Amino acid sequence: MEKEYNLSTGQSNTENANPESIGPSSDELKNRFKAGSIPLQTDYSDLIDIADIGRRAVGKAPDQTNNPNSALELDNSSGLKVKTNPTGGISVDSSGIAVKCWPSGGITVTDGSGLYLKLVGGNSGNGWSGVSGLGLGSDGVKVKAGNGINVDGSGVSVKAKANSAIAVDNEGVAVKCWDNGGITVTDGSGLYLKLAGGNSGNSWSGVSGLSLGSDGVKVKAGNGINVDSNGVAVKAKDNTINVDPTGISVRLGWGIKIGDGLDVKAGNGITADWNGVSVKSKDNTISVDPTGISVNLGWGVKVGGGLDVKASNGINVDSSGVSVKAKAGSGIKVDSDGVSIDIQSIASALADLIIPSGTIVPFYSNGSLPNGWVWCDGNNGTPNLNNYHEKYDSDGYVNIISGFSSITTEHWQLGYGTHLNINTFFMKYIMKK
Repeated sequence: MEKEYNLSTGQSNTENANPESIGPSSDELKNRFKAGSIPLQTDYSDLIDIADIGRRAVGKAPDQTNNPNSALELDNSSGLKVKTNPTGGISVDSSGIAVKCWPSGGITVTDGSGLYLKLVGGNSGNGWSGVSGLGLGSDGVKVKAGNGINVDGSGVSVKAKANSAIAVDNEGVAVKCWDNGGITVTDGSGLYLKLAGGNSGNSWSGVSGLSLGSDGVKVKAGNGINVDSNGVAVKAKDNTINVDPTGISVRLGWGIKIGDGLDVKAGNGITADWNGVSVKSKDNTISVDPTGISVNLGWGVKVGGGLDVKASNGINVDSSGVSVKAKAGSGIKVDSDGVSIDIQSIASALADLIIPSGTIVPFYSNGSLPNGWVWCDGNNGTPNLNNYHEKYDSDGYVNIISGFSSITTEHWQLGYGTHLNINTFFMKYIMKK
C-alpha cells in the first residue's frame, strides 16, 4: 500500500517556522496500527517523527543544544510549562501568562488595553488622573500642572506671577522685597517691617516712630502723644491745651487772646506791641527800662529789701509799718490810739526819784504788785516778811518788824509763866526796787 504522507527526519526539524501540520493525522496513524492491519515502515517512521516533534519542542533532541534562556521547563508531573522568575513580575495560571503587579506598586493591567500607571483617585471620568498630580496620555506620563506650577523641558518648577513679589531661582522660592519698600526678610524668622535706624539694640524700632512686637506694629508714643483704639492723638497735659476733632489749640484764659497768633490781652498797666509785653507807666512815679520796673524815689523813701520808708529821728519802720518812736522813760506813750502823755510812766519816774530803792512798806491789798516794787518773800534781795513761818519749839509765832543797827533776823520768846497780848494786823510787805 502506498502511503500518502512520508515525513523524513529533515522535515521534522524544529527550526522549520512553517506553522502548517506535517505528516498524517493521528487518526490516520491509528487506523494503520489497528487490529488486523499491517503497518508499513513509513508508518513507523511517521510515528517516530511525530514523537520527535514533541522531544524537539522541549529541546531534548540529541542534536539540540540546551537553551537555559528559553523560559520553558519540562515538569515530569505536568509536562512542558513556562518557567517564571519568582521576582520577575510574571504569573502563570490556568488562564495563561500575565504581568504580575504589586498592589501598592502604582502599576496595574487594564482589561485588554495593557499596562498603565495606577494614579490615586483615577477613574474613567477624570482620565485616570484622579488627585495624583499626574496625567496620562498617548504621549506618556507627565506632571499635571495646576495653579502656580510650570512643567517644561527643565522639569517641574514654581510659576511666579508677573509683578507678584515672588522670586524663584535655584535656591528656592522667596518673597521679593523692594529695597526702598520698607519690608525685608530675616534669616529664618520671616518677613518684617524695616524701620529707619532699627537694629537689635533698639528692638528694630530705630527712629521711625514705630515699634514691632508679637502683637503687631504700632506707633511708638513719645512725649505728648497718645495711642489707643481711636488712633494717634495729641495728649494734653492739662486744660491749657484743647484737643478735639478739629485740631489742637490753646485754651484761652485771662490775659490771652487770639489775633494773627496767640496774643497777650493787654489790661490796665500793660502794653503789648511788636517789642513784647511791657509795663505801661502812668507818670514818672514808675520807671520802666530793660532792667525792670522800679519806683522813682522821692523824699522819705529808700530801697531796702523792698521799697522802704526812710526813717529819721522819732520814726520807726518795721514789719508792722511806720510808727512814732518814743524814747524809753520819756513819758510819751504810742499805741493804736495815737501819741499821748504816759502819766503812769511819769508818776513811776517821780516815785523813783522820791522813794529810794530798798524802802519797805506794808501793802494792805490783795491786788497786783505796783510797778517798781517787789514782794518781800526772800527773793530778789528782800527779807521774807510775808512767808516766814519758823516756830522754834513754840506753840505759835508772830513776825515783828523792829528797828536795828543792821539788817538781820532774830527770834524772841517770853519766860515761863509770863503772858503777853499782841494785837496783829496781817498784810503784805513790799520793797522798792
